[in-house]
Amino acid sequence: MKLRRALQVLAVLLLFAFAVMVWFYLSGRSVVSQREGVQRGEEVYASHDCTDCHLAAHILKQKREKNEVGLIRVRKNAADLVQFLSSDERHKTFVMISAGDRDDLIAYLRSLVMTAK
Repeated sequence: MKLRRALQVLAVLLLFAFAVMVWFYLSGRSVVSQREGVQRGEEVYASHDCTDCHLAAHILKQKREKNEVGLIRVRKNAADLVQFLSSDERHKTFVMISAGDRDDLIAYLRSLVMTAK
């Protein structure tokens, strides 16, 4: 009976350890994929007509590294940012780029806002 109970406890501990390993693996991947999305978003920003009116990507990167705000208007909520870019007449090219590029661009813009203090 004691052996059976010990095996049950061991099984529960192994399941818990497995769940923790999966969680660490998935959370690590999400950080990496977020970082990649921000990098791709910076490329989208630089390669589209964003820099016609806004600061160049390398200047925004310098501002981000110094924790300076580089955006004229700061929209911290991603949904508000997407809604604004989708409906604003001056940003019509936003709806013309692919959904993946839009997501990466939003990730990049949010990275500029999130690090600014």
